Amino acid sequence: SLGPAEASVADDGPTRTTFQAYPPGPDADPAAVRRFSASVRDRLHQGQEVFAECRGADAIAHTLKALCQAQQRVAEVEFQWAEVAGRAAPRPNDGDASTEHDDLKLSVLHVRARAAEPWSEFNAIDFKASDLLFAK
Repeated sequence: SLGPAEASVADDGPTRTTFQAYPPGPDADPAAVRRFSASVRDRLHQGQEVFAECRGADAIAHTLKALCQAQQRVAEVEFQWAEVAGRAAPRPNDGDASTEHDDLKLSVLHVRARAAEPWSEFNAIDFKASDLLFAK
């Protein structure tokens, strides 16, 4: 089983790969959070796209913090809500009993990031000109 700072690399074609990052959740070991952040920053620096499936507020926060720490280039980020299959956490005093309600649809946030322009170019943007800003 992969730990929170470990990841896999999926081949998206002949010239590009996507790094599958597994963000730490609640009560994560600080060393695991640092390894996760370093992995995300390193892969962006290498020009790889980073993909993370965030399950919960802590995973989202750890992912966004890692992306905010990108150094040479701005991280261009896309977010998309998705539903995935999951299982309910064991209920106290239920023992090993399983019910038909254990299968759930979990809402998760898919985060896809890639390195964009250098910070110097980004910081030169005149944000007072609102026509430069638009949402897709």
